[in-house]
Amino acid sequence: MSALWEHIEKGIARIEEFLRGIGREEMLEDCREIAFLRDWSERILNSSPLGRLRDKLRMAVEAEDYERAAQLRDEIKEMAA
Repeated sequence: MSALWEHIEKGIARIEEFLRGIGREEMLEDCREIAFLRDWSERILNSSPLGRLRDKLRMAVEAEDYERAAQLRDEIKEMAA
């Protein structure tokens, strides 16, 4: 994962921790800052070559194209190693 993605995820965790710490758990679902960071995190993951492969894998599984899904899984393993 990229350093930027890791920082975003840590930011989300810190905001969630803060809201829980002040007893405002009900704000977690509607927090615009968390929603923005989650969207940004998703875009970063999907914009990387690895993210695009994961997206193709998801689509292959949904289409029940298991042979293609296995090929993509192997490509992902190679890239992640």
